[in-house]
Amino acid sequence: MALRSLHQYCQHPATRDTPIIVLSTKEEPQIKSAAFAAGPNDYVVKLPDTVELAARVRYHSRYYQNLMQRDEAYRALRQSQQQLLEINLELQRLTHSDGLTGPSNRRRFDDYLNAEWDRSAQEHTAVGMLMIDVDNFKSYNDTYGHVAGDDVLKLVARTIESSLMQSTDLAARFGGEEFAVVSPATSMHALRMLGEKIRIAVQALNVPHAGTTTGRVTISVGGASDATVGEGGPKQLLEAADLALYRA
Repeated sequence: MALRSLHQYCQHPATRDTPIIVLSTKEEPQIKSAAFAAGPNDYVVKLPDTVELAARVRYHSRYYQNLMQRDEAYRALRQSQQQLLEINLELQRLTHSDGLTGPSNRRRFDDYLNAEWDRSAQEHTAVGMLMIDVDNFKSYNDTYGHVAGDDVLKLVARTIESSLMQSTDLAARFGGEEFAVVSPATSMHALRMLGEKIRIAVQALNVPHAGTTTGRVTISVGGASDATVGEGGPKQLLEAADLALYRA
């Protein structure tokens, strides 16, 4: 019964770390072995003198305190590491994001386009690119003000991102009122569908724009695929998409 209680005390989450000294009159090895198997820190036969008992209690108390301090230090270290990881992820996000509109910035776009171009060459797949321009944006700024213009850019950026069809698609602010999308492993047909999906989604926002014939904010979209530009590299793909935007 005593051994069962000792075992439960040593295993219970609330008490298992508390030092336990067993005081017993039994010196038999089997009893000592059974007692230690239950998990106590010490086993004392008969009541020792006061000095010895105090020394044992002090030793185990000090060990317990050191154990608690170590565990607390580990917890603090894990918390600091988690906080550092979160800070680094946020810094990485800010480094790669456009400060105004939220999606990737031009630097991140260039890096991603170059990487996906190389990947497409290795895997013999196509990489597509869309160039997107907010129509008559200067007129919108002149009519409604730059604050409203910034709000429109943010709204268009969110709409572009929410319209992407693959987890590998990357939307970026290319500059000013221009945005771009890199779509890996995409056929020209799928790229056209994506561009049309984005164009319709922005038009459906019904943001008023008195400076256009439609009376609302719209975008123009041009697309190109590396399958259509040959081996000229990412720069030629960008130029082809920009030309397609100009013709849109």
